[in-house]
Amino acid sequence: MNQPDQHPDLLDTWTDRAACKGRTDLFFVNRGDTTQMNRAKAICNTCPVIDNCREYVIYNPERYGIWAGMTERDRRAYRLEQGIKLPNAPHGTRRRYAVGCRCSDCRLSNARFRAEWNKR
Repeated sequence: MNQPDQHPDLLDTWTDRAACKGRTDLFFVNRGDTTQMNRAKAICNTCPVIDNCREYVIYNPERYGIWAGMTERDRRAYRLEQGIKLPNAPHGTRRRYAVGCRCSDCRLSNARFRAEWNKR
């Protein structure tokens, strides 16, 4: 797998062929909604570009949603299992929180992000 900086237009090449194209609302499920989560994962399992999606999301942490048939927790476990370390982001940023930091600055940044997200 390659680092995200080596794929500046990775999204432009494979997302047009993704099984989820135009149906992204199905992939942002509430925790505990196993029915919708399983439905999203089933779509991922039929996707012709699941490997591309997995490569993208492993190196570009997305905190929310099902990507490549994996939840955020699944992706974190996959990185740990594979020994994949992401470049450090500064404390007090959403990205640092997304990769697992739970210091007070990162938790506050994530709380602010979620508050803004919920206003939408």
